[in-house]
Amino acid sequence: MTPMERKGFKVGVPFAGTYTHILDSAEERFGGMGSGIQPKIKAEKGLCDYKDYSITFDLPPYGAEVFVFQTPKSGLKKKKS
Repeated sequence: MTPMERKGFKVGVPFAGTYTHILDSAEERFGGMGSGIQPKIKAEKGLCDYKDYSITFDLPPYGAEVFVFQTPKSGLKKKKS
């Protein structure tokens, strides 16, 4: 955590694809003012934090953000029994 906002904060992620923003400690329900981070962020190719991909967002002061990888559903078919 940092007392300063970090514009364009980049963090390495392990997979190409979309990451869903599931927790924002700056939300009003937690006493914050909201961060305005998009609900979904697409990973970009490029080394960061020893990972092949990264996501970029504005990190609010004293903020903690949690993202989860959204597994692609293409090509998956439900098996009929």
